[in-house]
Amino acid sequence: MDRFAARNGDKGPARFFGAKWKTLVTGAPVLEGALASNDCSVEEVIERQSHAIVIGRIEAVDLGRWSDPLLYWSGVYRTIRDLKAVPFSAVG
Repeated sequence: MDRFAARNGDKGPARFFGAKWKTLVTGAPVLEGALASNDCSVEEVIERQSHAIVIGRIEAVDLGRWSDPLLYWSGVYRTIRDLKAVPFSAVG
């Protein structure tokens, strides 16, 4: 989980080594075991200051095995079920 956030010290492409990948219609890599992956072809890129907005056309969708989505909140990984145990005043 922390691999892609570079918390283990890996930077750049090194963050992606060791994970299992597959390709869909466009040939772009998608992470095996993800809850869902959208495979898109790029239709437009809009540059704004230090960011780019990428608009894509969905070419394929890969739905993995159902499980609770993973959330990162207040410095901890959680699931939606975990949040049900948190008092509302702590969430809002």
